[in-house]
Amino acid sequence: ARLDAAFSGVEIRELRDKGTKVKEKLEAFEARYGDSLLIREYPAQSVTVPMLRAHIMQLRLKGFNPDVIIVDYINLLGRAEKTDSYRGLGDVYIALRGLMQEFNVWGITAAQSHRSRFNSELITMKDIAESFEGAMHSDTIITLNETDAEHQKGRMRLYLAKNRNEVSGRIIPIQTDFARGSFYTRRKVKVKQ
Repeated sequence: ARLDAAFSGVEIRELRDKGTKVKEKLEAFEARYGDSLLIREYPAQSVTVPMLRAHIMQLRLKGFNPDVIIVDYINLLGRAEKTDSYRGLGDVYIALRGLMQEFNVWGITAAQSHRSRFNSELITMKDIAESFEGAMHSDTIITLNETDAEHQKGRMRLYLAKNRNEVSGRIIPIQTDFARGSFYTRRKVKVKQ
């Protein structure tokens, strides 16, 4: 439902009522992008990085060479060995980074902050939950930040917490529309003169 809403622009709660519109939008999406988008869902912790590697190799044999691999979210990947949470998750970050390097693709994943940062105005790199290994091995870290007031107005701030090769520490205000599965529209900011 979230993907149908995001691709069609129809709110999740209206998907059934606007089925014809949704179908038309999805068919237009398919006509534009064809089979260049593959979504594969696995039960939580049932797939490991080596299993992802095998799946990608099978896809490549069939002629599908991904440019980007998105893992939603890294904490739900299975761990090859039973180790403590910190070390095990660190190993997953390292293995996933290696996979992206091996196939020369962009890798995007999500992680959570510490529970104590739930009501924080700004989540920084030090607030990544479970394992700091993720922060150490990531090239770029973007945190999603919003206050209750911003949430009510459909606003959010992206914070560039780490950017290995460029400037970090920037805040990018955006407009959100979660009912349509999106949070990417850049807000126009009034510049004080």
